Amino acid sequence: MRKIVRGQLPVLPEGRRQRGNMIALVAAIGAGLLVALLLFALAYTRLLGGNQEQKTAIEAASLAAAKDLGRIVMKDDHFGWVSLSDYAPTGSMTKAPDGFYQPVYSMNTILASIRLDLIMADQVSAATGTPSSMVTWRNLANRDYTAAMTAKNNLANLLQNSLLPGGDPNAKDIHGALVQPYNSAEAAYKQNNIRQTGGSAYVNGSLKLSLGCLDGGSETTVKIPTPNSKAALGGAPTQNGKYMSYTNYRYDGKDFVFTAAGSTIKLVDTKKFRTTLGLPYYIPAIVMAEADQKFFENGDTTKAARIVHSVSCAQPACVPDPRPAPGMFIADFIDGDVPKSIERPSDLLNQSQLTGGPNPASMKTPIGGDYNGPGSAGTLVSDSSLGSSSMPPANGMAAAIHDWLRQGGHKVNIDSVIAMLSGTGLPSGRFMPNKMYRWIIDQNGNIQVNESNGSKEPYIAVSENQLYMECTDALDEVDASLPPPGNKTSPWAVYMKDECRKWGEIAGGQHAGQPLPVDGTPLGSYNYSEKWIACLPQALPDTAIAMNGKSGTVKFGEMGATGSGANDRSGGTIATTPSTVHRLDDFAEPGVMALNYQYTSGSPAAGVMPNVYLKNGAVVTVRFRIELANVATPTVEGHVKR
Repeated sequence: MRKIVRGQLPVLPEGRRQRGNMIALVAAIGAGLLVALLLFALAYTRLLGGNQEQKTAIEAASLAAAKDLGRIVMKDDHFGWVSLSDYAPTGSMTKAPDGFYQPVYSMNTILASIRLDLIMADQVSAATGTPSSMVTWRNLANRDYTAAMTAKNNLANLLQNSLLPGGDPNAKDIHGALVQPYNSAEAAYKQNNIRQTGGSAYVNGSLKLSLGCLDGGSETTVKIPTPNSKAALGGAPTQNGKYMSYTNYRYDGKDFVFTAAGSTIKLVDTKKFRTTLGLPYYIPAIVMAEADQKFFENGDTTKAARIVHSVSCAQPACVPDPRPAPGMFIADFIDGDVPKSIERPSDLLNQSQLTGGPNPASMKTPIGGDYNGPGSAGTLVSDSSLGSSSMPPANGMAAAIHDWLRQGGHKVNIDSVIAMLSGTGLPSGRFMPNKMYRWIIDQNGNIQVNESNGSKEPYIAVSENQLYMECTDALDEVDASLPPPGNKTSPWAVYMKDECRKWGEIAGGQHAGQPLPVDGTPLGSYNYSEKWIACLPQALPDTAIAMNGKSGTVKFGEMGATGSGANDRSGGTIATTPSTVHRLDDFAEPGVMALNYQYTSGSPAAGVMPNVYLKNGAVVTVRFRIELANVATPTVEGHVKR
């Protein structure tokens, strides 16, 4: 045993001293490593957090820019207002001269509607015996296509310019507010502060926005034609019954490429972003946002910063306009008879005298205001917007049916159109005397018809810059029980008014090509037993009338029209004796009920949604009239206007 001397420390063996030193060293090294690991973990956590927050910031920037792109609307001289998204008529900047707001059509809606119009042209032509009148339908669809190519180029340029730091002064929303995607994106980026990095900062001016496309496309909000068997897709892919963006759905020798706009604003894969695609054309709508962030080590701004570049892509949204009330196609037969050869709507397109008779129709349009007979604000002048101011009546009818269906957009059911033309839904299976027929397009794109008494209906005005067709002696019918030449019955005249031929305030006049409101108007509520209203001599006041052998005074208020007497179709001499025969046209006269463009209550100057958006107005009216000799001037023909 080792003896320990008082006052001295024990001397450990050499081996034990070395082991104790080793433990201390290991503990020190371990503690150091632990601290290092903790510092590394903290730095790594900060790095991951910073990267994630930077990712969140750049994604917010791309989404903000995409949202703004969908807000931008552009005035177009053919379609009125266009955008990446549909908008109901609620925007103050879209106000027409009459004070009512106009709808905004997305480029996808426009392209899908034109493609459907071309498909329907072929389907209708085949179902009605390929009449020559269908060339007008096709010409109008082709004209819309040409205009769409111009509109999509103009819109793409506006969107591209709007992404620049200074923006574009023409980039505005439906209320006229300036839309600046760059400012919105930069603000969204900065609002997502990067807090965990120990010090970082956005590199001022580094944000860059680019406009491009999405390789492979994405689902749009535009449905393919129904029934799908007639969509003529040519093997091109669809998703959930809808067109895909950046896919060519070629038809009738024309390319239809839809842009990227889905039901919601969303992020898309940056690896699929393309500035060009191998397509005939495309509308760039995918926005790429890029930005740089400076990261300072431990928050020390005196040291060189680490620059991190981030990228994100987003797609705008297109909210489809449901078009709750696209408008009515109206036909009436108010003279107690119906032409024997006009049994159903298809006859308007293919009846032999209407397609190639000796008497062409005259095409006219009001300028300077609406027109509804003598004293109107507008003046009726010759119109060649369909290619000629003189053409077979059936060609004008083809244009009218095309324009009415165009109001329904791309949701119109092809089979329902064919059924409507064949007379499906007519209570008697064919047109009947003293009846009015009103067709509407419901929310599912199906066509519904209503039959009502219509022997004494208001004479509807033609809106400024829209289309009016008249053809006297359009139909000559023969009574087979009588020998010629006395076997010919009174000839028929046909009239057509198209309130929606031209869209927008640039081409469409003060009402911008919207349906004519008929709210509060007793369409189809009169009975033939109420007789006609006869105009009286010029010497009597315009309010004096004779009805059913009785006399009295009637105030028509805003429904009335100015002027007096019964003139011939050329505006000739005024009748000097009571006459049951009026002008040879389809416009109002004194003592005859008129329907002019009605304004809603309130101040149109302040701008309001038109009532025809929610309730069907008149898009097209067609009326067949018997031509009668004027009592006062037998050589002048006219109509009994009720």
